[in-house]
This record gives sequence, structure tokens and C-alpha cells, in this order.
Amino acid sequence: MTRAAVTRPAVFVLAVVLASFLSSSLALAEKGEDRELAEIRKMIEEKGYHWTAGKTSVSGLSAAEKERLLGYIPPPEHVIRSLPRFTAPLDTITDIRFDWRDFGGVSPVKNQGSCGSCWAFAAMGELESHMLIYDGRLEDLSEQQILSCNTANMGCDGGWMYGAYDIFMSRGCVTEACMPYEADDTVPCTENECTHLAWIDGYYYIPNTINDIKQAVLKGPVSTAFQVMGDFYYYTEGCYENDSGVQRINHAVVIVGWDDQMCDGQGAWICKNSWGEDWGDDGFFCIRYGDVQIGYNTSQVIYDPSAVLVHLDQPNGGEAYVSGGEYQVNWTTGREAPDSLELILSTNEGALYDQTVVTGLGDTGAFEWKVPMIQAPEAKFMIRAYAGGALGGMDTSDEIFAISEDLAAPVVAVTHPNGGESYNIGDTVDIEWTASDNAVVESIDIYYSVNGGADYTALATGEENDSIYQWVIPQELADSCLVKVIAWDPSSLSAEDESDGPFYVTSVSTDAESTPGYTNRLEQNYPNPFNGTTTIAYSIAERAEVDVRIYDTAGRLVSVLERATREPGRYSAVWTGKDGEGRAVASGVYFCSIKAGGFEDTRKIIYLR
Repeated sequence: MTRAAVTRPAVFVLAVVLASFLSSSLALAEKGEDRELAEIRKMIEEKGYHWTAGKTSVSGLSAAEKERLLGYIPPPEHVIRSLPRFTAPLDTITDIRFDWRDFGGVSPVKNQGSCGSCWAFAAMGELESHMLIYDGRLEDLSEQQILSCNTANMGCDGGWMYGAYDIFMSRGCVTEACMPYEADDTVPCTENECTHLAWIDGYYYIPNTINDIKQAVLKGPVSTAFQVMGDFYYYTEGCYENDSGVQRINHAVVIVGWDDQMCDGQGAWICKNSWGEDWGDDGFFCIRYGDVQIGYNTSQVIYDPSAVLVHLDQPNGGEAYVSGGEYQVNWTTGREAPDSLELILSTNEGALYDQTVVTGLGDTGAFEWKVPMIQAPEAKFMIRAYAGGALGGMDTSDEIFAISEDLAAPVVAVTHPNGGESYNIGDTVDIEWTASDNAVVESIDIYYSVNGGADYTALATGEENDSIYQWVIPQELADSCLVKVIAWDPSSLSAEDESDGPFYVTSVSTDAESTPGYTNRLEQNYPNPFNGTTTIAYSIAERAEVDVRIYDTAGRLVSVLERATREPGRYSAVWTGKDGEGRAVASGVYFCSIKAGGFEDTRKIIYLR
């Protein structure tokens, strides 16, 4: 079949027509939203209602899109009748207002998106809040697990809370990190790849009376259902009222409190919706008692508080650790005393806790954790407390913390001997240093030089970073001694420092076995390279005429530093980088030469101006 070619002008015209159509459609939709909002505001004024209408994150949606924000399907009456019933205490409630948000007992508002899953969000919001109230646990649990894993064929086309409760009872809940919400009930159930973190013992039905619901709410938030009317999408604040006759119960929410003074003293339930924080009063709304059947099929989970109340204090979110470092894990416990505790690490935002850090911990409140050599930007910790041979309680980090690669070397400084000290052979000397690292200083190596750092001999390797090492001066006289300390961290990064200046071994202590004499030696100048002044140390074994000179690389004499008769011993000469006439020499390489009787030696010197 031959296809007609579409010319570029034709494509352009088509694009213009399409853009014009879309623009017109959007304008009509906005005009329709404005007209509907005006009608609602007029109705509110005429009826004397106590709520405010405005454009919201959902008010501009089409009728079909708005329908997808609902999804509650009333269960068969025989199912409701079969449930255990909540029995309200006989106590009279005197609280005019009560709101679990005031006590930190409500989990954050979520957004169900374009999926009729309000029933799943209501059930999960209820459970998350009970965990906060009774165990102090802030968990972001997975509504997607409910959509994908329930066995009652409930999904984006609707359902009721009992379908979620059955998962809570039989298998437990997993985190949002492991099964992220996709607003799609065709997503496969992958809960077996996740760590299960929350369970309930059952649930019960709450009669639709103000007293019964209040008494239940005092124990914790409850889930309920009502009919969403067309004006509800425009709710922004106040006490929602609607006198229209009920046609279809279609939406589930969480009741978190009440206020008897709202709606001009008629009272209202304080509810959490699942349309995001941009709708309503930061995602919440108040609705007059009994309006549009609010309170229908109210139910509540039976959440058994943990025998051991355990709280993970640190890391609890936001910490930045480096691999190989050592950090404290802190916790507190209450209620029953645990027999033991264990710590488990997750490297995927709490989706799966699969790296056991330690088991059999006593309840000391702290554990020194050596971070493994990994990178995990979304890490979390879990602590489990055991009592009577069973799991007694648990907690996890509220937010993620980060484990990153260690890129910073340690910092180390030799503090003793640090130049100018004089020791005897056989003396016991404390080599001292300071060393630190962003992770931990894992080990220390210590070296000794008798020739100004030209060569080093190991004194100790793999030492602890305890800032001191006792060392016995060896049987060798020397006048250009240095100590070097190298600090290592777990990532094999290192830093080193040496004595700022030379120290001396000039004689023998009284308990030494022998008294060795001096040897002929020209030491390396210190510092080298230098700018300003450098010291050249030498020793002679017998009385001699000593001649110390500086030459350039061409062998030309630059300066005579010393010409004198010396007795056996150690001496030093100083060069200031000037020639025999007192003029500064150029930067470069020079040579220091010594002649003392039959002894001759030369050292290379680097001068930097």
C-alpha cells in the first residue's frame, strides 16, 4: 500500500491545530473549575456553612480522574456482622478537643494518586499511627504491598480495610523502600524479598456513634468511610458540611481526633486524607459529626505494644559515616528488661535488613560499631530486643544515614623527641605523637634515622594509636637523629610526620656496658631543601684539621663554612645560602664537602630562594 507523504508545512499546520485544541481544552477546564468553585462558594454562604472552598491540587481534575481518588467499597453486611465489636468504656469523655497530632501520634500524609486505593491508605495510616503511639516507631510502610499481595482481589478499583488487615495479621508489613507505591495493582508481589516489620493481633468494628468512636480514638486513630460529594474536592480549611442525601459510600480516611466546638458547636471529626499535603489543610480536614455518613464502618486495629520498648537513638537518620570508621550505636529501653539485643544493617533504605552486626548484646545502651568497608548512601539500622526467648521489641532508624568511601588521610604530628634533645645510649625515651582520622587511626608505624632522614630503621609497626611508645636508645652515637611516625586508617590511607629538628645521642648512660667512641661522619643537612638557614652536623673520631666547604655543580668554591682544629666529638656548621662575599646564591643544587685528616665526604644540598 502506498502511503502519502506528509509535507513539512502539513506537519506544522497539524501541530498548530493540536496546540490550539489543547489550549482551548485547558481553558474550558479552567473555566469550568472557576464556575464550579463560584457555585460552591455561593452555596456555602447561603447555607451558612463553616468551611472554605478554593482551588486545590485535585479540584481541576476531570470527573473520571476524581473518581479514581476514591475506591472504598462497602463490604457485605454479613462480613461486618461477623466482626468482633468494640465495647466502649463506661467513662465519660470530658475532652472538648482531642488530636493525636498534638502527641506525635500520626504518621505523615501520603498520596494515593490515580488509583482507588484509599482503603489501603486508611488501614496503613491507622497502623503506622498505632506504632508511633505505643512503640515510638516511625515507619513508612508499603501500601503497594496491600495492593499487590492481598488475596481478596482488591486493588485500584476499590476495596475495604479488612483486606489490608488480613495482611497485617498473617504476614506482617514491609517498608515503602522495599515495595514502593506505584498506584498500580498489577505490580507483582515481592514481599518475600523484604524484611517484615509490623503486625497486628486483630481488628474490630466500632459502632457509628460519637461516643463509641471517641472512646476508640482515645486508644488510637481509626479508619472510617463516608461519601465524597463534588464540593469536597475544593475543601481548603474549616469544618466541612454537606446536607445532601447520601447516595454511595465511596471513600476511606483516618479519624485522628475531634473538636466539639467546630461547626458552630455541632462538633467535627479531625481526619487524615490520602490526597497529599497540597490538598485541604496540609492533607487533613474536619467534617461535621454524621455528615455524608462519616463514621460508616469504622474499624480499628488491635495493636499489641511490644514487651520491650526499645528505641534506636543513633544512628537515627542524617549521619555521615565513612567506611572503616568506628562509631557508637546508642539505644534506650523501657518496660520489660531485655535478655539480649541484636543489631542489623540495611544498605537499601530499610527494604531488607540482612547484615547482622552483632548478636547477644547486653542492655548497655551503647555499642562501638566498626563500619564495614562498603559504600551505602541509604543505610538504616534495626535493633531487636529479646525477652523470655522471644522477640520482645524492635526499632529502626527513622531516616537514612550514609556510609561513604574514606578519601581523607589521617593527620599525625610527632611531639617528642622533636628536635634539640640530647640522650645517652641506653636511655629509655618516650616517643610521643598525636594522630586522628575522620574514620579511625587503625595502626601506627615508628621509624628512627641517625642521618637526618636519609635512611630510616623500623622501631615498631602495627602499634595502637595510644600516643606513646617507649624506646631504648641503641648502642650508637649519632648527632642527626630523627623519629618518624606513620598513621594508617582502615582504607590504607596514611600520613607521616618526623621530628621537626635533629636530636642527639652523645654519650653513654652509667649503666651501659661500654663506651663507644665517635666515628667520622658528615650528616645530611637539615632542613633540606632549605630557604634561609640550614645546619650541617658532623663528627670526627680523632683530633684533626677540619675543613667544611660549599661547591656548586661545576665544582667552583662557593663558601668556606669552617676551617679549624677539632677534638673528637660532634660539631655543626651553618650555611645561610650566601657565597664567601656575603651575596645570596641562586636556587639550585650545591655540595657540602668535609675534610678531616684522612676522612673526606660530600652531601648534596638543595637551596630554594
